[in-house]
Amino acid sequence: MTREEYEERMSALEAETARAREVHIAAKSRFDALCDKQRVLRTAWQDQQKAAAASEKAAQATVAPAGFVIKNSAYPCRTKPHRGRHVHAAAYRTGTVSLTTACNKQQDEETVDHLDEDTPVTCPPCQRNTQG
Repeated sequence: MTREEYEERMSALEAETARAREVHIAAKSRFDALCDKQRVLRTAWQDQQKAAAASEKAAQATVAPAGFVIKNSAYPCRTKPHRGRHVHAAAYRTGTVSLTTACNKQQDEETVDHLDEDTPVTCPPCQRNTQG
């Protein structure tokens, strides 16, 4: 190998090394950017999961009423028969002092306790009939 061949090969290798270095720097920059995006995505996912778990825990911590709270114009009254255990959704029959419940029971006004209209309905048939 002559000196000229050596210098020619060396300059070709130096040029190829410079191109490879530029490609390596660009690839490293791309790799670093992708790693940053992964890190941001991972932290966003973890924050979302923490928030979802916290909201689910808060939802489970809220105390649900002991019945079904309804607002139904067809049965605006809440009644509980004396010595009865269920609260019924009821309405006055036209022209009388009798009440008809959502579960089709007839109640006399004097034989029931009248409760607030936001009292939860605990009679299962009344709940079914007033949900729809």
